[in-house]
Amino acid sequence: MKVEIITIGDEILSGDIVNTNVVFLSEALWLQGLIVDYQSAVRDDPNTIRQALLLAARRADVVIVTGGLGPTGDDFTIEIAAKTFHKKLVQNKSKQALIPSGAKVYLNPVGTAPGIGLKFKGVSFYFLPGVPKEMKALFGKNILPEILAKKKGKKIFKSKLFRCFGMAEAELDHALSSFYHDKTEIGNVRVGFRAHFPETLIKLSSWGKTEKEAHKFLEEGISFLKEKVGKAIYGEGEESLESVLGFLLSSQKKTLSVAESCTGGLIASRITNISGSSSYFKGGVVAYDNQIKKDFLGVKNETLQTYGAVSSECACEMALGMQKKAETDFALAVTGIAGPTGGTVDKPVGTVFIALATPDDVVCYDYCFKLNREWFKVLVASLAINHLRLNLLSQ
Repeated sequence: MKVEIITIGDEILSGDIVNTNVVFLSEALWLQGLIVDYQSAVRDDPNTIRQALLLAARRADVVIVTGGLGPTGDDFTIEIAAKTFHKKLVQNKSKQALIPSGAKVYLNPVGTAPGIGLKFKGVSFYFLPGVPKEMKALFGKNILPEILAKKKGKKIFKSKLFRCFGMAEAELDHALSSFYHDKTEIGNVRVGFRAHFPETLIKLSSWGKTEKEAHKFLEEGISFLKEKVGKAIYGEGEESLESVLGFLLSSQKKTLSVAESCTGGLIASRITNISGSSSYFKGGVVAYDNQIKKDFLGVKNETLQTYGAVSSECACEMALGMQKKAETDFALAVTGIAGPTGGTVDKPVGTVFIALATPDDVVCYDYCFKLNREWFKVLVASLAINHLRLNLLSQ
């Protein structure tokens, strides 16, 4: 079954809004084992809409159209569809609206514009409102069940999402190339990548004639995935680096504090986004100015004069000072040059030092990233959290 999604609206093509409808529909169909073959977005122009509908009718079996069903002047999708498909517009008594003759009407439970279903040259067209909550309500209750009923050779579908950090998307793709080139090795499994800076999400999907077969294929894919890139996988589903870290700290009954310079409190913010973090996170300080580093964290004046605020020596003293001040098992400290100014020949923009004070020692990691200020801070925060996660896993 070939499926196409058409989204209509000037606001989508002008960039005023993000096209979340196509994301929702594509994923909902994918989870049922249906792959979307085509996606298109068209502006509020009668001729453009007409051409998109005719093209879809030539290449798809099912077409889902969202947008242009409201009361405003640019909402003429149904009128254009009726003319394109040579249908008369007739009054629908239940909704007091003009509907193409022979069309099926789906009552909107959360809005006024109904969903419309009609056939043209054997192709099933479904017209839904562009408002996300209305579209989702109609699609889930009415449209998806109808599409699944048309599906031939029904199969059971299974999927699992893995979250990776520390390997670039290209590295992951290369390591998992057998998914594409030797499918017999792992059975009926499909792998999908989604970059979500600074992470990469990997979705494994499997189909089978029975629940048992689909599960078997998925388990084969998971085993292969972990064998090839297991070191990069930190979690599954909706987990985050900070939620996994929180679980480890909590289960090991350990405490944490942070001292931040270039990340400006982002590490503390992410850690405290997790419910229950008060049981393991004692607090932190944004030591942006050198005086705060000295007065609050105990960084030596000689260290700052000899090595500078952006140095492994300073980072280590920040971590140890925070650990002592907060009386925690672990302390993270970061200091760096986020840019775009402030770099030198020896320490260019993007230089950063991440120190981790443990119950036994203090270690420091140094990097240099050519990123904009915002992405730099996000990546550094993720690296700091991940270093502590890996340390806890090694215990």
